[in-house]
Amino acid sequence: MIKTITDKTKDYDAYNAHWHYCVKNDIPFIRIIPATKFAKVEFDILTMLDFHKISDSPSKFLMELYNCYVEFFKFPKNKIACGGGSKNLIFTLYKEHADFFANQLFDYLLDYTKANRKSL
Repeated sequence: MIKTITDKTKDYDAYNAHWHYCVKNDIPFIRIIPATKFAKVEFDILTMLDFHKISDSPSKFLMELYNCYVEFFKFPKNKIACGGGSKNLIFTLYKEHADFFANQLFDYLLDYTKANRKSL
């Protein structure tokens, strides 16, 4: 199973292919956008079946987790970024943490959405 896509060249065909792969397989969409020292990790659970039936959002917990990351790693204040909506967020991290974070985020979101779906 492919958990993430790394956006290196703004390849929209690869982006769209991964988005459709996530929809087809009912999994979260996660993209890593690397830069020189930092990377952005984006997630979106709109790709998942019945996402609108999830009563709670994982965003509050993930924002708290990101704040702990920022504090623990003494992240530069001018680089702190975490934005999005209740079903999608983009985090700025140190580049060397992005792959690990993205893979853990994928597993967490998959478990979270499956556990919080309302029955049809």
